[in-house]
Amino acid sequence: MTITQATGVTFTYRGADHPSITDATITITPGTVTLLCGASGSGKTTALRLFNGLIPHFHDGDLTGSVTVDDIDVARVDLSELAHHCSTVFQNPRTQFYTTHVRQELAFGPENLGRAPQEICARIDEVAAELGIADLLESRVTQLSGGQMQRVACAVAMCNNTSLIVFDEPTANLSADLIGQLATLIARLKADGHTIIIAEHRLSFLSGIADRVYCFDKGKIALTATGEEFYAASDEERKQLGLRSLVTVSMPQLPEPAGEGLTIDNLTFAYRQGKTVLNVDHALFPAGKITALLGPCGSGKSTLARIVCGLEKAKHASITLNGQKFPSRAAYLVMQDPTRQLFSDTVIGPDPRKVDTS
Repeated sequence: MTITQATGVTFTYRGADHPSITDATITITPGTVTLLCGASGSGKTTALRLFNGLIPHFHDGDLTGSVTVDDIDVARVDLSELAHHCSTVFQNPRTQFYTTHVRQELAFGPENLGRAPQEICARIDEVAAELGIADLLESRVTQLSGGQMQRVACAVAMCNNTSLIVFDEPTANLSADLIGQLATLIARLKADGHTIIIAEHRLSFLSGIADRVYCFDKGKIALTATGEEFYAASDEERKQLGLRSLVTVSMPQLPEPAGEGLTIDNLTFAYRQGKTVLNVDHALFPAGKITALLGPCGSGKSTLARIVCGLEKAKHASITLNGQKFPSRAAYLVMQDPTRQLFSDTVIGPDPRKVDTS
């Protein structure tokens, strides 16, 4: 039995004032699912990067302690060698795609690992059927929705067929039904003998699947428990650890609307050289209310938001706010991947009092 292990690891990113992980020891038994949880910035993603080799081969910093995967010293082996043993599904799969089309993306990893062409083609068809993405194989990766990208990223990891697969916030872009499908997939990978490490905020979908749980707090492991022990804990205990509740929270009573709201009429939209994505005769988003757009991945939810904000232009659409023509500059969009809309080096950005406006 080969153990995957981090022993007494402390890591400080280059330029950081304090370690992101301090004296962490994580022991992972083959064929099990390990959950790394904790509040944002607690160190769980950093811990994940220890096992896939992004630390120290991609992220510079000061590293002490040891990390092994399949008896391989991660810090001393080249990433190309580690790729035979570990695959990663990133929180933002857009950052891990290298080719233009889905089929090419699924073949990219196995080709680099030296697998035979016939083996690669068979594996692609098998995985695509298992994950329900066979209809996406000829699609451009840039035209996929966030949820579709996440499923393709999972397929990429499965096509590599490595013993260890690590997931960084895999539910971030998934709808509720797809989260259920992901849980089924992880359980199946576990049954097939794969070792799984998952860094997650959402916890309920791994109940009955996670074998071991490490909870991080300010870079330190605050709790180590079996899956049964962790999910048997009270909601108050989880709250004290900065974790999400497993109980559905009811919404507060909202005030009455003040105005008609946003109205969309006769909207059609298609991406260049593609089929129609949206065909909306009429939609009303009442003022003072919260409206949810529901539908499977790729059904047009994000596209509609982009049109309202002026990032895409629809043909023959009428968009009004309280009966007046709606200026797109009056809307703001919080993107699915927030890193795409952050432009400054620091959170506060330039001090407006020191900006030369002359």
